[in-house]
Amino acid sequence: MKKIIKYIVGIIAIALIYLLISNFNLIMYKIAIYQQEIVEKISELIEKGNEKIIYTMLFFTFLYGIVHSFGPGHGKTLVLTYSVKEKLNFPKLLLVSFLIAYLQGLSAYILVRFIINLSDKASMMLFYDLDNRTRLIASILIILIGLYNIYSVLRNKSCEHCHETKVKNILGFSIVLGLCPCPGVMTVLLFLESFGLSENLFLFTLSMSTGIFLVILFFGILANTFKKTLVEEENFKLHKILALVGASLMILFGIFQILILGE
Repeated sequence: MKKIIKYIVGIIAIALIYLLISNFNLIMYKIAIYQQEIVEKISELIEKGNEKIIYTMLFFTFLYGIVHSFGPGHGKTLVLTYSVKEKLNFPKLLLVSFLIAYLQGLSAYILVRFIINLSDKASMMLFYDLDNRTRLIASILIILIGLYNIYSVLRNKSCEHCHETKVKNILGFSIVLGLCPCPGVMTVLLFLESFGLSENLFLFTLSMSTGIFLVILFFGILANTFKKTLVEEENFKLHKILALVGASLMILFGIFQILILGE
């Protein structure tokens, strides 16, 4: 019965991957359309202006966070990779998702506050330079984490059991990803600030980050479920292979990010 369940889960996983790859452009187009519709709705609400507008805006910014985070970025790829590579229970997966989502939102909020205080074009160029440098540092750190993980896996040849991931490793991984501010959050915050809602920007940041958090957590749970169902707990060799694959994907992701920044 267990083998049948594994085959079914494996087929579902392959089917999902195929659907995502074959419909990638359409999915990205739909996400862009939904984001635009939400922003237009927010604009209409601001123009009408009513006493409960803040509560309604919090709902729509939360919704925007969910839709936006289904697009590229936000550490979903790395969380999937991390879930494959590491042994994570639900509380630790919750911690990873929470830290990544809210740290990205917080760094975006800080940068937006910085932008608001800028007054000239030269200062704006300084901001973009700072943003790129932050992303470059984060990408290099991701590569270093991947290399260290490969070294750790290859060094522990005598290890006969799979250890739970330490909280300090989770903190380091999450903080590195949190260094990269979310462009979607920044765009919406700047948009809302232009309508004179600067006093509530932090609340809107939290609502968008909550939407992003739920999506990241969903992808992490999905990866964890597939891993637990398809891989035997006692199959140490396969766990080791998955750890090496996960670490290698982290390195490739970091290199890819650096190449994008260099364009």
